[in-house]
Amino acid sequence: MREFAFYVPGTPVGKARARVTRRGSYTPKKSRDYEKHIASIAGSQFGAGMLMTGAVELFVVATFEPPKSWSKKKRADAISGLIKKTTKPDKSNIEKSVEDALNGIVYVDDAQITDSICRKRYGEESGILVRVKEI
Repeated sequence: MREFAFYVPGTPVGKARARVTRRGSYTPKKSRDYEKHIASIAGSQFGAGMLMTGAVELFVVATFEPPKSWSKKKRADAISGLIKKTTKPDKSNIEKSVEDALNGIVYVDDAQITDSICRKRYGEESGILVRVKEI
């Protein structure tokens, strides 16, 4: 049973819906770039040729800095967990960005994910903590 964890600094980006044009469909650049960013960090830390091939459990914690416009008290309440992050991006879209980014890097395909937990929180700095566990 292997486990791998890593941290991606920066504001989390949710997977955007595919855009459809007369020439076909595509994933918006911001989503593609963010997935590449996650993949490069995971790839540099995980090691080549060691893909997880069994069932996988995914744990994601997306942390966002509270808005600068909030008072010190409101920011402190947000960081302590009293105020929850209820605005975009959607939790499920953040999770999908991570799942897609790790295809072929950590596991063969995101269809291997049998269990997952994704949380959105406020914190001192923005980023995503990811843990993948082969079960």
